[in-house]
Amino acid sequence: FGRRHRSPHLAPMSAHPSIKAPFEDVGWAVKGSAEEEDEAAAAAMAKALDRAHKLRASSGRASSSEGGHSQGCASSTGEGGLETVVLRHESGATAEVYLFGATLCSYKSPDGVEHIFVSPGAIFNGAKAIRGGVPVVFPQFGQPDTAMPQHGIARTSTWAVKEIRDSAEEACLTLTLSDSAATRDKWDYAFGLEFAVSLTAVSLTMTLRVANPGPAPFDFHALLHTYFRVPDIGTTVVRGLRGRTYIDKVADGVSRVEAAAEIHLPSFTDRVYLGEAGGGAGPGPA
Repeated sequence: FGRRHRSPHLAPMSAHPSIKAPFEDVGWAVKGSAEEEDEAAAAAMAKALDRAHKLRASSGRASSSEGGHSQGCASSTGEGGLETVVLRHESGATAEVYLFGATLCSYKSPDGVEHIFVSPGAIFNGAKAIRGGVPVVFPQFGQPDTAMPQHGIARTSTWAVKEIRDSAEEACLTLTLSDSAATRDKWDYAFGLEFAVSLTAVSLTMTLRVANPGPAPFDFHALLHTYFRVPDIGTTVVRGLRGRTYIDKVADGVSRVEAAAEIHLPSFTDRVYLGEAGGGAGPGPA
């Protein structure tokens, strides 16, 4: 019954392992030749997998658990004393997710490089949304409904741990959020959200699912509002949006059609691309 508006997939195409959202047609990349990118990516993946194999061979896979959580993935305490879950893959890759807002605030590939940006001014007080990371936006993007907080209620709610799984291939975390008296005070609908994070030697995958268990249909926005730590914006491009109509918010909301296969970012850019992430035209932002 709802209308699901999706964020684009923004995945590094260079030597870095990929960060995946549920949609796979949009990407950012550090510029380089196709051969250089393919060779670097293959080398990085081979190195990470080799390290994982060596660790497994030398020490075996730990199977003990503490507090109901498999070794390698465990509850922890983050900034401001907020509870987090840290995922650790034996390749050396790690990710950290705050239960407050289900906000992923760190993803490090096996080489120790951080791929997620969190503002130095972020406030971790369990009340204000964390500035940066990967906030979960639901049920509105921006604040079209002024009675509801900007970007909705999910990023300022405390989520529950549904499942933590740890294996040689991947470390997985699933968080859930459902309507409560507090959410209904701001948005009077029954809903269920499930946010899953999967960490491997070569990738981080995030999936958001929305359910409507109630009798009343509703429209909504839902996206993973990712802040990437980019080494050099001058050599970064966005791909996969050619042919889309977009609203240029820097130019007072003028609508244009994207003609470029690779979008460069030489100055401040704020655009809303229209249409479904799969490529078809649609009412919602890409």
